[in-house]
Formats: sequence, C-alpha cells, structure tokens
Amino acid sequence: MKGEYRITPPEEDVIKVQHGVKIWRAINAIMAVFFLLAAFANLNDSDWYIWVPVYSVPGILSLVSCIKPDSQNSLVWSYVAVTSLGFCIALALYIIIVSTDIKGMNNPLKFEEGRELSGSLIIITWLSMSKFTNIGRPGSTVSNNVLRNALLLIICLLAVVPVMIWSVCLHETGKGYHHCGGNTEIKHEL
Repeated sequence: MKGEYRITPPEEDVIKVQHGVKIWRAINAIMAVFFLLAAFANLNDSDWYIWVPVYSVPGILSLVSCIKPDSQNSLVWSYVAVTSLGFCIALALYIIIVSTDIKGMNNPLKFEEGRELSGSLIIITWLSMSKFTNIGRPGSTVSNNVLRNALLLIICLLAVVPVMIWSVCLHETGKGYHHCGGNTEIKHEL
C-alpha cells in the first residue's frame, strides 16, 4: 500500500547480513585456531608467562565470537578486548624501544623480539578490527555493500596470512628458512 513503511529489511538484505555473519564466524574460527596454536607454541618459551596469556586472550575472544557472534556487543567481551588491546600496545612499544636501543633491529624476524613484535601487531590489528568495526556482527548494517565486501576481504586476508606464514616455519624445517629464526626447534627443557 502507498505510504506504508517497512519495519523489517527486505529479504535480500537479511540474506546479505546472514552471509556476512557466517563469513565473520569463519574468520573468527581461523583466528581462534591461530592464536591458540601460538599460545601453545609459546609454552616452551622462557617468557611463556607473558606470551601464553597474550595469545590466549584474543584466541578465546575469537572463539567466543565464532560460537556466539552477539557476544562482541557484551560489556565483558568489550572490557577484555580493550584491556588486552591496551596491554599489547604497551608491550609492542616496549619491544620497539628495547629492541632498537639494544640490538638495532636490522631484520626484525631474525630476532625473537622482532617475532614477538609481529605477534603483538597481529593481535593489535585483530582486536582493533573486532572491537571497533561492526562488520559481520548480527544486526549490523553497512549501507555501502562495496565497502562491506572490501573490508571482509581485507579481514579474510589478515586472518589467513599469519597462519600461512607460520605454517611455512613449521612445514619442512629442513629447508632452513632464515625468517623462522630457530622457531621450529623444540626445546625439551622444563
């Protein structure tokens, strides 16, 4: 009828939002696996008490977001994400200051501090995107479909690239990739 207002979005928009939520859940699943594997890999590190929680928190947040996407709107999820984000920013700044002051940082991936910095930057990027964008969240509306699709593509790439780089270090350790910096050696100390 003429002059009627629609209260619910058209079915096309609902399908697009549901598709975005499914993609967002898949991306969160990938990142949860990455962060939890990184936490597990740091169990034998000398400073495990720093890095296991640093990787576990975003891993658990991503897992919760994968299982229940509405959780990103909760106060608890937000506080944990912002606290972890703040800690990782402070940690990254500390690593930058100490590494450049002491070692000069030629190739950052050659040193443990450089790899730790790259891990911190991945966490900072991921938590920032998870907390401060509404891409893929249930009930979110993005007026520009091209922008939404572009951001989803960027997020997909950011989710897959660290996993692929890390898998190169773990796969075929005999080839001696220099950027892995001894990451593939397993320590048998307790």
